[in-house]
Amino acid sequence: MEESGRINVTMTAREYELFKEAKRRVASEKQATVSRPRQAPIEASKEPVPVSDRGYKRKQPEGFPQGGQPRPDLAGPSTHQLGREKEPEGEPILLTPLLSISIFLNGVQPILSGVAIGSGWQAIVAYVNVGAYHLIGLPIAIVLGFKTGLAAAGIWWGLIIGVFVQTVSLIVLTARTNWNREVHKLMLIHETLFLQKKKNKIKILIV
Repeated sequence: MEESGRINVTMTAREYELFKEAKRRVASEKQATVSRPRQAPIEASKEPVPVSDRGYKRKQPEGFPQGGQPRPDLAGPSTHQLGREKEPEGEPILLTPLLSISIFLNGVQPILSGVAIGSGWQAIVAYVNVGAYHLIGLPIAIVLGFKTGLAAAGIWWGLIIGVFVQTVSLIVLTARTNWNREVHKLMLIHETLFLQKKKNKIKILIV
């Protein structure tokens, strides 16, 4: 029923208490809104916010603000700084050429030694090794290593000279060998051994 702009509603005592509680709550919220000071509108950040593939914001690691540039007080060494490491100095630079020469000579010398030993020249190879290392290479290594300022490089140079002398000696020995004559000697030895074995078998059969 409506009279003079009002609406009469019939409710129970419980409903009336709930209505009064709701009305009191609305009034307190309005009062709190009015008393709260107005805040300035927040300007949108110009820095891009990183978004992951799933659509939510990605958490920036420590030392990196929203713009993506690292903070100078927290950031570690950059890739440019890591790429500008100091070049090796001193001994490594001096010893690198010696290592290359040693690898080359040690790739040739064992082959020539194997050829000489396989040809039955074990005594000659032994004399060449003793002369090249102990009579030539070792004295030069001592002089260059301890009497000059070369130190380790001087000792290595002496060893390289010894290997070089050994390699050259074996090359000369291999080049001056008449291999046709060596093959003929080997065939004679083989025939002699074969005939000797044959005679031994005949003697065994006679006995």
